[in-house]
Amino acid sequence: MKVLILGSGSYVFGEDQNHGTIFPALIEFSKSVDLDISVATRSEFSANNVKERASFLLKICPSNGIKSLSVVPSLSDLSALSTYIQSHSFDCCIIALPDHVHYDYCKFSIDHKLPFLIVKPFTLSFDHANTLVQLSQQSRIPGFVEFHKRFDRQARIAKQSIFKSSLGNLLYSFTEYAQQKKNPLTVFQSWSSQTNIFSYLAVHYVDLFYFLTGFRPIRVCATAQSSFLSRHGISTYDSIQCLIQWSGQGQDVTQVICCNWIESDLAPFMSRQSMHLVGTNGRLDLTQDNRGVSLLTDEHSLSILNPDFSRLYQTASDSRFEGYGIDSIISFLLHIQGLPISFPMDCLCPIEEALISTSVLDSVGVSLSQSSSWISIGQAS
Repeated sequence: MKVLILGSGSYVFGEDQNHGTIFPALIEFSKSVDLDISVATRSEFSANNVKERASFLLKICPSNGIKSLSVVPSLSDLSALSTYIQSHSFDCCIIALPDHVHYDYCKFSIDHKLPFLIVKPFTLSFDHANTLVQLSQQSRIPGFVEFHKRFDRQARIAKQSIFKSSLGNLLYSFTEYAQQKKNPLTVFQSWSSQTNIFSYLAVHYVDLFYFLTGFRPIRVCATAQSSFLSRHGISTYDSIQCLIQWSGQGQDVTQVICCNWIESDLAPFMSRQSMHLVGTNGRLDLTQDNRGVSLLTDEHSLSILNPDFSRLYQTASDSRFEGYGIDSIISFLLHIQGLPISFPMDCLCPIEEALISTSVLDSVGVSLSQSSSWISIGQAS
């Protein structure tokens, strides 16, 4: 199988002791399916980094199934990239690029007849998202958004509880989601000013609520604060709070999302996140930052580990990457090959479904530009 990766950032290859998600997933997939992988980067510097990180990851988790790894420093030159693609017969494309270029590279993939998986969010604009869906349907080139939380066992417990009406009629949901300051300041410094924390991060929980309930968003109201990041030369909000009114099964439900990316870099976890679902018959609390595993050593301060997302499990006789982030990537690859996946098919998010979350994040931007007015959601609902 020939796979093209557009982008080479931390979600693909990780950094330092963070192993990333996309390339580890390809390593695991290559243990059963031979892979030829090409990675498009923006520069010779990043191309060299790809080679170093790939070598490192394959050293700690070997696989004989990666038959070739090519690095192409032509990501910014679409003409050169097009020529490269035309000289290869890729089966699919995985896009892991900054939020504000998602539309351009999704369209590029469709134009080149490449089924694609793109990291969230789908796009920053509902109009762009709708255009891509139409192009995808016209050309019969499928696209998917990598909403990996659909594969999380916590989410599947929540979906089952709602299906069985264990909570009665849903009344409201509350989510807090925060990431460390180093992300907008350092890791994503080159593009964090061109998105916001709701679009980049909280969109996960918009899609998750839709995945759990099947409800449709009706209207949105958002507020935001700017202080810390603007003082450091980054023109984006520190935090955003959003009220989303959903409707389904003859009832209205309110979802509250509070998100920020100015959490202390000393926090013992990568992300602070929790989701609460409250109904007439009960409640379900999903604590997604502390899953019961913590590590403290003489060399390192307390770390709260996530055993479920994307993690290397290593012994003297075995080494493998596991987690719902890994499952998300592998499920896409299996689906493109026409093979069954190990999860319900609705865990994969086709771009048609991603119109829902895109309509919300688009409306959040409108609400913020109109003094936190309530914004009705139309076409995607």
